[in-house]
Amino acid sequence: MRIAPGIRLGDLEVIEEVGRGAFATVFLARDTLVDRTVALKVMRMSPAITTDVERTLMLREARLAGKLISPHIVVVYGVHDLGARGLAVEMEYVEGPSLADVLAGGRALHVDESLRILRGVLNALHIAHEHGIIHRDVKPGNILLGERDGAIKLTDFGLGRQIGEASLSVSSLDGFLGTPNYVAPEVIEGAEPTPLTDIWSAGVVAYQMVEGRLPFSATSLPEVLEAITTEDPAPLEAPLPAGLARVILAAMSRDPARRPQGATRMLASLGDLAPAS
Repeated sequence: MRIAPGIRLGDLEVIEEVGRGAFATVFLARDTLVDRTVALKVMRMSPAITTDVERTLMLREARLAGKLISPHIVVVYGVHDLGARGLAVEMEYVEGPSLADVLAGGRALHVDESLRILRGVLNALHIAHEHGIIHRDVKPGNILLGERDGAIKLTDFGLGRQIGEASLSVSSLDGFLGTPNYVAPEVIEGAEPTPLTDIWSAGVVAYQMVEGRLPFSATSLPEVLEAITTEDPAPLEAPLPAGLARVILAAMSRDPARRPQGATRMLASLGDLAPAS
């Protein structure tokens, strides 16, 4: 079955395509049984691996994501088996832009809004890490902002993995998963990801929110990877509370041992700087 606007999938009525990425296409759909608007993430099959193997990985991915219950994590409602065409994950629909949309064109955010979003992301990561799940692709495109209710939702745990388990997704990007500008240096160098990998990425996102730019000016993939593993981020120029600047730069330490040792530690380091979520 080809998923397209107008198609019905059980109780779901597909309305329109709203996003497309390397591994999946996302549709807006309506669950007519419970009268609920949802996002339907259709996972594409890869010819590089067998159908059975890929389906097993996708199902495991969906089960892991389904464990995560938090006001700051997109809810997974269920999984639909599409046969040879793969799987479709039915998820909470967040009406509003991604943080990437908001930051487009080099826009920086007010400190209070940056702190609010950062706190939401860290709360989401705390829940994930408590379940043994590393996100591995924390970036503005995976942070959704509710237009009406101000919600902050971390999504796409499709690149996540359970600590100690095999990778849940396949990447053609030089052997590692994630988005280059937000990948921690130890992962680039071949180390296994840990929760501190996500702390690095959250630090880069925070830097970008307050500065309106990324911490490294390199443009090509080799230059980006070299800069992340050998250079310090460009100095913060935005007028920030000293405590916030210290937390952001500590999160981007090349030595994981010098980063805040977990999402709750990073939240605690923000202290009274962060408004209540």
